[in-house]
Order: sequence, then structure tokens, then C-alpha cells
Amino acid sequence: MASDSERAGGWRFDKRINLGDVLTTLALVGTLAGFMLTLDRRLTVLEEKQVQQALIDRQQDERLSEVRGTLKDIDAKLAQMLERLYQQGRAK
Repeated sequence: MASDSERAGGWRFDKRINLGDVLTTLALVGTLAGFMLTLDRRLTVLEEKQVQQALIDRQQDERLSEVRGTLKDIDAKLAQMLERLYQQGRAK
């Protein structure tokens, strides 16, 4: 005869654990651990690249500053030369 819970159509849980369930759970945990380790490595690489890029940016900014200073010097000297040429032309 069927018990009361089977007749009522209720849920029935088996108290045993299947080997397949254990293996599936272990595979899932292993996959998640592998994913986290890979993600950590990728993040570390990105952080290192960011530090390197900041150094490169700083060096480029310094070079740009030097170039701007040189251009200002050239501009000032050119202005002086043009002024001299203009005054020499007026003196003639």
C-alpha cells in the first residue's frame, strides 16, 4: 500500500548522495576556482601595464615640455631676427 505522502503527491527527498552529484559539485567548485585564479592573473597583468603606461605618459609629458620650451626659444630668436631685419631695412 502507498503511504499518505505518496498519495498526496508531495515531494519526496532521497537521503542518499549519488556519486554523480558529488563529482558534479567537485567539478563546479574546481571550475570556479580556476576561473577566479585566471581572473586574478589577468587583473595583475592589467595593473602592471597600467603602471608601465603611467611611466611612459610621464616621460612623454617631459619630452613635450622640452619641445615646447625649445619652440618658444626659437620663436623668440626668430622675432629678434625679424626685428633686426626690419630695422636694417628702415635704416637704408
